[in-house]
Amino acid sequence: MRRFWLAISHIAPLPFDFLVKTGCLKRPAHAYCMWNAAKLAKGLGYNEISVAEFGVAGGVTLLIIERYAIDIEKQLGVRIKVYGFDTGVGMPQTEGAEDLPYWFRPAQYAMDVDGLKGRLTSAELVLGNVRDTVTEFFVNGDRPPLAAIFNDLDYFSSSCDALRILDTPCANFLPRLFLYLDDVVGSANEMYGPTNGELAANDWFNRTHDRIKIHLNQNLLPESHHYWRYQIFYAHLFDHKRYSDYIGGTDQLGIEDALRLQ
Repeated sequence: MRRFWLAISHIAPLPFDFLVKTGCLKRPAHAYCMWNAAKLAKGLGYNEISVAEFGVAGGVTLLIIERYAIDIEKQLGVRIKVYGFDTGVGMPQTEGAEDLPYWFRPAQYAMDVDGLKGRLTSAELVLGNVRDTVTEFFVNGDRPPLAAIFNDLDYFSSSCDALRILDTPCANFLPRLFLYLDDVVGSANEMYGPTNGELAANDWFNRTHDRIKIHLNQNLLPESHHYWRYQIFYAHLFDHKRYSDYIGGTDQLGIEDALRLQ
């Protein structure tokens, strides 16, 4: 069915929300995060947000989410600024066993910086080690609030460094964020788990932060057709001044009506 709707969408454009619900997109998890982040922003009265990919490599995904940003703005009226964080020269040195050195090594996934810049139309590259760039990201420019993070940094150490962006003031974010973790499923050779890589970084963050917490989504877990449902996480910024703003409204009524019909 997914292939069918993908083929149809190339012939006759389909509403973006329909493509998100059916997962009929090249990067369905990224689309899910971006669409729902934009809906949250709209419900809170924001007209512009940011999304960030950590670990850009060749830029295939960054180019795709650039296009998603355009489609979402057309349907929801919320502008999305796209940022891509990367060293530009491939992965740094591993810092321990938690970085999965049996599967990743330094200089993997190097970027053709000039080539990618020439293909991007609106996304901005943030080059350098994330350990250095995240702390200055909101200082060095007028950035819309960050609403979604896509982590493809692979390492535990780099993922921890990326999450330090959440240590900047709450005003830099929506009160709740959508997170996608790329390297948490994998193969029998990769052996991702809660004690290594990106999942271990989430655990480290939760243990070291009292007022910001990250957890696996619960709403997607019954949706077995979404193979990426175990890769979507939510971050709650409890001290955000808008965290308690009510957003239920018609969405809440629609959910309750659907439950009554079951």
